Amino acid sequence: MSGKHAEARDACQLHGDRVLIVQQEEVFVEELTSALREAGMNPLSVHTAAEGLSMTGLFKPVAIITALTLETHDAGFKLAADIKRNPLTNHIGIIIVTTNRESTGIEFSQEKDGKWMRTDRYFERPVDTKDIIQAAREVIDEAKAVSPQGENSGT
Repeated sequence: MSGKHAEARDACQLHGDRVLIVQQEEVFVEELTSALREAGMNPLSVHTAAEGLSMTGLFKPVAIITALTLETHDAGFKLAADIKRNPLTNHIGIIIVTTNRESTGIEFSQEKDGKWMRTDRYFERPVDTKDIIQAAREVIDEAKAVSPQGENSGT
């Protein structure tokens, strides 16, 4: 069993709503992980959209916080689309936290682009971690309301 698979298995034993972080910036991942734990959530982090998709099946998160640019410039959008197309995972809340506008000059917004992006929340960095935590709570509540079995919560 790989290290991430063992970590996911172990994390499933912990209490708190499961939140998968798919980000490559270690400092941001550490800050977000700490804030999610302080908020009573159970985070697990991976670095690629491919790992995120794989861990979704193992870790069974109720929310995913992902970057837009991972292996490719739009990997976060592809991850969101894969999650939302699957009837077993389409209830999972997807939050994108990105530096896209700063790095590319291209702007997206949840209000205008959320439907085709298949995201539930969208943030451009810098963003206050408290806003991400609040958004996570909101998408977790929304996900639990429509979850096929209510199984994604570690509580």
